Amino acid sequence: MTIRVQFLDPGGLFRRKAPLIRRTVAEAVEYVQSVSDLSDVDVIVHPADHGPDQFLISSFTSNPHHIDLGIERSQLSSEELESELFRVAVHELHHAKRMRAFSRWTVGESVILEGLALLADHVASGPQDEVDRPLANVQEAVDYVLAHRNEPLAGHRNWLYSPEPEQPGAVHRVYTVGHLLMTGALKRLDLNAWEAADLPAEQLLAPGFAEQGRAVA
Repeated sequence: MTIRVQFLDPGGLFRRKAPLIRRTVAEAVEYVQSVSDLSDVDVIVHPADHGPDQFLISSFTSNPHHIDLGIERSQLSSEELESELFRVAVHELHHAKRMRAFSRWTVGESVILEGLALLADHVASGPQDEVDRPLANVQEAVDYVLAHRNEPLAGHRNWLYSPEPEQPGAVHRVYTVGHLLMTGALKRLDLNAWEAADLPAEQLLAPGFAEQGRAVA
């Protein structure tokens, strides 16, 4: 089985944007299949009505075989629709790949998941200023993940899913520190994000920490 895309728009809310949306998601799938062996995934694409102040694409990978892409109806005229949809689709497809390599949500796995997916979508779509900006306190962020890497995600959501206090409006730490650590890991391993997706957590975290001058005990 391959990657199957389903467009759920019974009300015709995509209107004139429907062909562009179909084409863009198909191109993202084709790209991912050209750089990985990912298969057995359903991608559900549908309109969303969360409001104009929300993300253009509300995306979620609920398990290794199911991805949901909600496209904000109030922003269908955005000039960024095509590029953002392509980037987000690649990002979520990488999540589907990585989620097959672990069965327990920990701080370390969360950082790996987002870091590798960001690197995958960067290769496909280019950098993102919000993610690529330097951490205000690299030492604190790296040491936090190092100390808690094997602990369940539940007790650390507030730290991971909030920005640094020194950088109001920045993306959540799980993205910035994940991007930092996985950039270092792939540099030392000489792998790309898709090749690294199947590796155990410690094989990815250890070189990532080493690049920041930290050793995994």
